[in-house]
Amino acid sequence: MRIIGDVIDNVFSSIRLVFLLIFGAVVLFGLFMTVGASYVAPQVADSAAERIERLGNEAIKAEVEAKLAREMGKDGWGYDSARSVDRGSLNDEGEAQGGWGEEN
Repeated sequence: MRIIGDVIDNVFSSIRLVFLLIFGAVVLFGLFMTVGASYVAPQVADSAAERIERLGNEAIKAEVEAKLAREMGKDGWGYDSARSVDRGSLNDEGEAQGGWGEEN
């Protein structure tokens, strides 16, 4: 009878050990995630804020340049960025037609 009691005690001790190991792993995982989030999240937020600020500044700069181009165009200066200048097109033979200084 004593042997059956010892076997049952050993089986329950093993089961208790397995549950303690699982519980310890869950607690360690939770601590790892908490510490990681508290350290990584502020850095990610700061990085995103800097990127957004830089993009905002670039958008403001582009809008100011576009406004300047529109105002100078109204005054007849013909100011425009190089991207939007009409350079004409090519005909079938590869010759320019309809660009600046060309008669249409």
